[in-house]
Amino acid sequence: RIDASADSLLMASTKKIEFNDSSQFIHGSAADTLSLGATAEIDLTATAIDINGNLDLDGTANVSGLLTVQTGIVPDAQDGAYLGTTSLQWSDLFLADGAVISFGDDNEVTLTHEHDTGLILAHTGSGDPVLTIKNTEGGVQGGKLLFLKDSASPATGDICGTIEFKGEDAAGNDQVWAQILGYSQDATSGSED
Repeated sequence: RIDASADSLLMASTKKIEFNDSSQFIHGSAADTLSLGATAEIDLTATAIDINGNLDLDGTANVSGLLTVQTGIVPDAQDGAYLGTTSLQWSDLFLADGAVISFGDDNEVTLTHEHDTGLILAHTGSGDPVLTIKNTEGGVQGGKLLFLKDSASPATGDICGTIEFKGEDAAGNDQVWAQILGYSQDATSGSED
């Protein structure tokens, strides 16, 4: 019963407020739980919807705007979720300076961004960090490691790529022990060497 003197509407624990039919309702399903039910859709329209609490979503979330995450995104279990599919790939990935991509349950292999320098492949375990270029194509082509010198003013003597074999000396200083270097001997068009 609602009258002008009432401060609130109190429903018994087994009662519902229904709309149209019994499939659309608001219900205090437990002493600490409020249930909203509809057969097709519950539409919330507002400038902002503020949820203070944990969100347990059983279904598919379709976010048409920007999703801002303040802390992190984690799967529900170890190796328990994937990112994208074979037919629904993400486009670009932007990582900050010093970002680390970790591989393996023990995070023993990492790919680290070094500011203004490049990428570092590292292995923290007892084995060697191995970068394998694999080609499973059945023809004669094999794997390729390409060094591209894309200069706006190419000239003879340009260094096109270098592979350095570096280690530490007895004092712990970095030392290049060997290297493979490729350069252009003649950059003249038609006479390249």
